[in-house]
Amino acid sequence: MDTSLLFFAFALVLALACFIPSLSGKLRLPYTVVLSSVGCLIGLVARSGWFNHVPVVGEILSALYTMHISSEMLLTVFLPILLFESSMAMNLRKVMNDFGPIMVMAILAVFLTTAFVGAILSLFSTYGLIVCLLLGSIVATTDPVAVLGIFKEVGAPRRLITLLEGESLLNDAAALAMFSVLIATLGMGVDHLSLFSISKHFLYSFLMGALFGSVMGLATCWAFKVIRGFPAAEITLTLCAAYVTYIVGEDYFGVSGVVATVLCGLVVGNQGRTSISPQTYNQLKETWGQYGFFANSFIFLLAAMMIPQLVLGMTWADVGYTIILYIAVMLARAITVFGVLPLMHKLGLANKISSTYKTVISWGGLRGALSLALALSVTEHFGIPSEVKHFLTGATTLFVLSTLFINGLTLRPLIKYFRLSELSPLEVQLRDQALIVALDDSGSRTKEIAKTLELDDQTQAVVAQKFKDSIQKMREQTDFSSLDKEDQIAIGLGILSKREENHFMEMFSGQVIQPKVAQILVNDAERLSDAIVSGGRRGYVKALRNDLRYTFAYRVAWWLQTHFRIKYFLSLILALRLVRLLGKHGVIMALIQYCEKDLKVLLGEEIAMAVSRIQQARLQAVDDAVMALELTYPEYVRNMRVHFLGRVARSMEKQSYKEMVDQSIVTPEIYTELISDADKRWEDLVDIPPLDVSLSTKELMVNVPFFEGLDEQGMKEVRKMLKPVFAMPNQMIFTRSKYMGSLYFIASGAVSMTLADDTKAELGTGQMFGEMILLRRQDVYVNVRSLSYTRLLTLTRRELRQLMKKYPTIKEKVDEVLEERLYALQVWEKYKKHEEIE
Repeated sequence: MDTSLLFFAFALVLALACFIPSLSGKLRLPYTVVLSSVGCLIGLVARSGWFNHVPVVGEILSALYTMHISSEMLLTVFLPILLFESSMAMNLRKVMNDFGPIMVMAILAVFLTTAFVGAILSLFSTYGLIVCLLLGSIVATTDPVAVLGIFKEVGAPRRLITLLEGESLLNDAAALAMFSVLIATLGMGVDHLSLFSISKHFLYSFLMGALFGSVMGLATCWAFKVIRGFPAAEITLTLCAAYVTYIVGEDYFGVSGVVATVLCGLVVGNQGRTSISPQTYNQLKETWGQYGFFANSFIFLLAAMMIPQLVLGMTWADVGYTIILYIAVMLARAITVFGVLPLMHKLGLANKISSTYKTVISWGGLRGALSLALALSVTEHFGIPSEVKHFLTGATTLFVLSTLFINGLTLRPLIKYFRLSELSPLEVQLRDQALIVALDDSGSRTKEIAKTLELDDQTQAVVAQKFKDSIQKMREQTDFSSLDKEDQIAIGLGILSKREENHFMEMFSGQVIQPKVAQILVNDAERLSDAIVSGGRRGYVKALRNDLRYTFAYRVAWWLQTHFRIKYFLSLILALRLVRLLGKHGVIMALIQYCEKDLKVLLGEEIAMAVSRIQQARLQAVDDAVMALELTYPEYVRNMRVHFLGRVARSMEKQSYKEMVDQSIVTPEIYTELISDADKRWEDLVDIPPLDVSLSTKELMVNVPFFEGLDEQGMKEVRKMLKPVFAMPNQMIFTRSKYMGSLYFIASGAVSMTLADDTKAELGTGQMFGEMILLRRQDVYVNVRSLSYTRLLTLTRRELRQLMKKYPTIKEKVDEVLEERLYALQVWEKYKKHEEIE
């Protein structure tokens, strides 16, 4: 076959695909349905030979008809691109929010469909159970392109898209695992199969595929740092990652290439946006959108072109079996959606899914190119009877066409019937209010431009009246005050959370914050957005409290530091926490200013001030968290503020140079040199300065006056006895029921003691506590809690008595403290008795 002619045919097919989106829009038909129809038509015309005598056209059609399209070509060339492109665009946090339902639809639904189809079809057909099960595994996988194309066209809700997108991407792995076991069983002529072998093969393939894909995704993000600044290389690397992950996973590790590619795409899509520059990330999304269009067009057209050939030789009995197949698949999907998902919600394993969502999910299980590719692979498998091959390929082809033309054509009306594509009342009100503000602002700016251009009053009046009429019309149909106050506040908080995310991305773009810090801050902002959707203002406030809590990773790092003196992880986490807090401080202040200026115009003064008060309380909480660190590490916090301000200064300097080159004040060559000089001048700001959290007893003893006056030998002996302890803010050091029998010295930080009468006393650096219980057995403390990051030194009762006996100065200081606190205790007891008498 002439290679140039074949590529010419491919180019014409792709050119034809370019006109299909426009055609489907005019016909108001789903894009995938029109694409499949065109592919079928091309295949039918090429097979008929009607145009073989026409120069060029006949040669092209003949080349397309005689071209061998293998299942390996469809799966290896096009599938990785489709999987990677779809998964990279998904929000990992939203996937995790509905992880349970997605996994049920991606795994359980596949096995249930396979078993259901096999059991029912084997009762009515002359084919054996293994053949019917194999057909069930082929048609069990939904097609992400076919489903999501329709959903995005009609503007379906984001959660509904996430549910079906997650299912469509991951159920391929379950279907392929089931298919590979069944076709091997059928090829060997075995009449039974092992459920254990299927489960074992699937679990290994799925779990190891997920692990391998995650590692490849992280490796790709790490590689971004090496080639940072070269957008073409960074984008090309993602294309290589998609193919390498799929092929190496499938052919070398024997795991699911589908799952591996999906996980790699998820990691790159969610971690990669802070591993490369925002400008490059936008290019990356646009480029992968183009890759997806290429792959989508080719795989659907090429697969659809094979349909006339695949249905050749089907009997009316096979058509009847296909009808039974369609009914069985729809029933199995309905059982999963309406039976299993509600059960998971009752067991607390999944969030509730509305009945309308479940109806659309049940009906939206469209099949596509992957099912056709699996059916095609059956024809390439030796050892399977030809009549079985014809039945499987023909039934699969008719079934795929049925889902596209029955489900696909009715899915859009179904979504509109349930009004899932419509904006909620809150969204409508917010849209109208935003439109009023935008029109008013545009009118003011247009008026200023007209004055600058010295246009006459009559011309200005015509345009001004246009704005005035539009605003008046919007005001008549918008009654924002009719909304519930809590809903209005939730809208305001939602606006701020989106602005917060944008602020952090701008800080990352300007290199004010490091990539890993940007990723954490953006994730924090997304969590706040999710909290508003699920719980309104209360959910947002609750999420704010969780935002400043100490993570499990911090507690592990603290435990490693306390018990094994491994300080690296605690140093890193505390340093990152401080950078996060400093970044949030500036952004929250900007949000408060936005509330008092712009949000007031949009939502009204009362709502804007309510939202502002929430942000002011949040700002205070952030400042308190910074203060807790500053009490223990004042020098480090001061240096970090200098570090943060320096990064802001560097960003502003670079922005000034950018404006100069944009205004042609300096040439691009001079601009490059200026940027290079700025990077050298601020090179000490690249990394976050390390935080020393070491608990060196010798260094900590300097802060405790109690040990002053000891000679070198005495200090050395005391150091051997003292045990350093690190306490995090708000950590309970001891209570009445849990006292470790030690004397505590505060080397840095502060603690709060709750006394027996519920009064509180605070102690700071250099002071001690626990001596009353330790030496006099007087239980005067209810509990002692750390107020900041507090470093303590402890002595046991036996060690303290040894030191008091050997060193008179220590005994004198202990007796002095005891005398003072016993006197205070006696005064308190007398006051209490006097109060009881009165």
